[in-house]
Amino acid sequence: MLKHFYQILVILLSPKVFNPINSNFYIRYKKHLILALLLASGSYLIYFFKYSSELDHPTSRPLLSQDYFTTFKITYKKDIDDDHFLLELSPKYKLSKYRQKYQNQYKELWNGHRIWSVEFKQPDIMIARKYTPLPILLSESNSLALDIPDLIKLQNDEEDPDSKKGKLFFYIKKYENGEVAKWLSSKPLGSEIEIRGPYTEFVFPFQPIDKYPSRFPLLDLPSKVNADPFSVKELKIPKPDNYAFYAGGTGITPFLQVLLSHNPPQGHVFLHYSTKTKNEVPEIFDRYLYYLEKLNRVTLKRYIDDEKNFIISKDINKPSLSNFTGRSLLNKVMKKEIYDSVESEEQSLGPQDIKIYSNALAQADYEKNTEKQNPSLSIVCGPDGYINYISGSKTVELEQGKVSGLLKQKGWSENNVFKL
Repeated sequence: MLKHFYQILVILLSPKVFNPINSNFYIRYKKHLILALLLASGSYLIYFFKYSSELDHPTSRPLLSQDYFTTFKITYKKDIDDDHFLLELSPKYKLSKYRQKYQNQYKELWNGHRIWSVEFKQPDIMIARKYTPLPILLSESNSLALDIPDLIKLQNDEEDPDSKKGKLFFYIKKYENGEVAKWLSSKPLGSEIEIRGPYTEFVFPFQPIDKYPSRFPLLDLPSKVNADPFSVKELKIPKPDNYAFYAGGTGITPFLQVLLSHNPPQGHVFLHYSTKTKNEVPEIFDRYLYYLEKLNRVTLKRYIDDEKNFIISKDINKPSLSNFTGRSLLNKVMKKEIYDSVESEEQSLGPQDIKIYSNALAQADYEKNTEKQNPSLSIVCGPDGYINYISGSKTVELEQGKVSGLLKQKGWSENNVFKL
């Protein structure tokens, strides 16, 4: 385009167009013509470089993509112990008018229907490592206040402006041979980090209740959490399946990502959480897990190696069949039949059919003694040794492999176990 402009300029100044010998007009207005051409060319160059650079600017692209790395900056870092630390990353560039149209992408990440990760690049040795982000962040209202404790809070993009800035939060462990984690732990505040993604690690099976408004997310004050918008008894649809999550160390992060999302699981979660020490768990995690228990969304069992408290066979629930089909995979025809039946039921539902609770705590208190069905799906995440002990290792090619270990002893199989 720029080349064509200069070609036109050369033609206009050529002797065939303006002959300085024969053209009295050219001689008379020579200075004016040259000035006009210079002004036109200058204006064109300013326009060209301004808008072409904006279109090539990182803010013109989606915040996250598997096709390229996006630059973030470290805006918070805190050591939990010698081996674990919290890390917050914020986009290097503010979300400009170009990136506003991609806000839905960021919001969709926290929908709770899947577990996802992003990949960090270690530029010194050109390797990458995946980590799981959490929907929490440091409040900017006290980020510069050194005399008060760090205020870490849940993301709530409906009301909180801090939640609309594309921040990502991580809980990371330094391993002896973990080059990326050691590199990250050495970086000071303000350092630039390149990440790409998201990478979907697991998608939860469809449930009929997914057709209806989602369960309200956890808030920093549980008393402000609304009760579930519908109950399956009133909707006359199958109950949502319950899940069992097995977490070792920082393997808790995928499950917190789901439980703290904007669309948390509708069923009950049996969470088994194993750590080497009690102090390696961030206080904020203990707080949110306590809230989830109070809301009757989670049954938590903690196992701490230093206290000689280990998960064993008696701690494992036997599997149950899915309330939906008895299996997790559905073909399109079956899904359509369920959607149609749910839609028909939704049309006949009246306000008189819905039981009202003042908030989620009141609902939890009413339902706390209700017997909970065993989980129909188990997901395992943690170090290799932990995964092998609970469910058997993945294959060398990182495929799921056969189920063994404690889950095999209780009747679990490859059909209802997933290893992250």
